[in-house]
This record gives sequence, C-alpha cells and structure tokens, in this order.
Amino acid sequence: MIKLVLEHFIPSLIIALLVFFLFKKDFFLFLLPFLTGVLIDADHLLDFLLAYRKNFWKYLKTCATGEYFITSGRIIVLLHSWEFVLLWFLFWLHFQRIDVAIIGSFSWIVHLFIDHMCYNLHPAAYFLTYRIYKKFNIQAICMDKS
Repeated sequence: MIKLVLEHFIPSLIIALLVFFLFKKDFFLFLLPFLTGVLIDADHLLDFLLAYRKNFWKYLKTCATGEYFITSGRIIVLLHSWEFVLLWFLFWLHFQRIDVAIIGSFSWIVHLFIDHMCYNLHPAAYFLTYRIYKKFNIQAICMDKS
C-alpha cells in the first residue's frame, strides 16, 4: 500500500493541486488526476481474479504483491495502455472538454511513465495491442523473464 502511495498517489496529488489552483478551484477537475492517475490500478483486480479464481480468499493477502502475474503467466491490466490514453483524450476532445482531455491524459501518462521506470518491462509493454499480439504472455512483457 505504501508503494502505491509513493508511486501514484503523490504524483496524482501534486497534479490535482496544480489543477485545483489553475482552474479556479474546480472540484471535478481536482478529482480527475486521481481517476486516471491512481484508480486505473483497479484493472489489476482482473489479473488477480484470473490467477486465483478458485482460491480467491486464500490468496487475497498477496493481492498487493503482484504474484498473481507470475502464477497466471499473463499480464492483462487493460487500462495500463497507451491506446486508452489516446481514446480518453479523443473522447473528451470530441465533447469539447479539452481541460478534461489534457488533465486526464497527463495523469494517465504520468502513471504509465512511473510504472515503466519502476519495473523492468519491454518498451512496448503498455501498448494493449502488443500485449494482445503476445497473448498477454509475461515472458514477452517483462524484460527480466520472471
């Protein structure tokens, strides 16, 4: 949990505070960096459930360790994807909310950048199309071949 705070919550908080003061204290825009900078980690639950679907409660305490990736041999994390950042941006741009498009995309990009710096991943690891092409195989996504 501390790792999550250091890796994603603090950068998202910094972005949120900047946004809060730059955009006349708009509370929705203040919350946006947490949505795209922190809450995208909810996609890890899918990977966890796929790895431990039969023994979910037994392994619940290991949820924060990432062992489920090794157990399943796959890394799905759907929201950890450059394609979704682009879709987010284009969606909000279409509705003429450039503020939401930029703030959300920027926080998402910071999240993905931090993950790339913290983990030994293939350069294309956060392209969903790459993970699909490699059938989500952990050997193709992680450089250390765990």
